[in-house]
Amino acid sequence: MELYVVRHGQTTANETNTIQGWGNTPLSTLGTQQAERAAVRLRNVTFSAVYSSDLGRAMETARHIAPYAEPTPSTQLREWHLGELEGRSREDVEKHFAEAWYGFLTDAPDVAMPGGEGKDDVQRRVSDFLEQLAVRHAKETILAVSHCGAIRLMFKHVLGITSRLPRQPQVANASISRIVHVDGLWQLGCWNDTAHLAGLESKHGSY
Repeated sequence: MELYVVRHGQTTANETNTIQGWGNTPLSTLGTQQAERAAVRLRNVTFSAVYSSDLGRAMETARHIAPYAEPTPSTQLREWHLGELEGRSREDVEKHFAEAWYGFLTDAPDVAMPGGEGKDDVQRRVSDFLEQLAVRHAKETILAVSHCGAIRLMFKHVLGITSRLPRQPQVANASISRIVHVDGLWQLGCWNDTAHLAGLESKHGSY
């Protein structure tokens, strides 16, 4: 299986540094442009199936990239449920939820969001999605659109990393990563490719 993983384009919440989590926020003007650039970049790739987080920003991005196939929504591809942090400004979160937020950003073990998910819960559903996909779509080329926090945990699953990462891998808006599953083994083809976004204003944004 060859799996292309794309993070959704920038959202209006990314623009204002508002924490999203499971919140539903639309793509910004820039985010739409980013999704369109990703579509052009992947125009010569034929996807047997298209999956997306069921959150609107991911579904919208998936429809730009593969307008010929309605994406299959999956809750397994959702961002972390950030609980009480959602809807707050990053500044407010850093002030009132410093420990949880620091743990989230630094891949701390056993970190959990107040009123939301723990890292182990997210890792489990993301890993389950990948393993199920490898069985369901062996020898096929698949697209999955997801979120920064979830995609980072895909990175750990693919590389077999169970310990804390010394540095979190970057996952830019509308970046493309390629994951391959062959003979029962996971391989990382490329990570956080943003060459197609050259010339566009870029901002990493909130989660």
